[in-house]
Amino acid sequence: MKRILIMFSLMTLLAVSAFAKTSINKVTNVKTAVSSSQNLDFSEEQKKQIKLVQDQYMTEVQKIENMNVSQQDKEEAHKQAILKSRDRLSQILTPEQMKILMNSNL
Repeated sequence: MKRILIMFSLMTLLAVSAFAKTSINKVTNVKTAVSSSQNLDFSEEQKKQIKLVQDQYMTEVQKIENMNVSQQDKEEAHKQAILKSRDRLSQILTPEQMKILMNSNL
């Protein structure tokens, strides 16, 4: 019984770790796309505001990863955090910039 519990714990840990890496990769993709200001031509004020949105998103991701809830609940929380960040970005960027950003497979 103890072995089964240990195996289950390890499998759960690996699954959470894999999901966290996926989330971090998504965050890296967002940072890469957002930081490519040559294509998006950000103003200095937009850059400051975008950095704030990125920091808020990373804080939210850390909170989600530390939650003691099911994997499905974490995935849903990640989706909500992404949607909230996109909404914030849409308030900062012009419609043209937002279109370019969304077309960069985020």
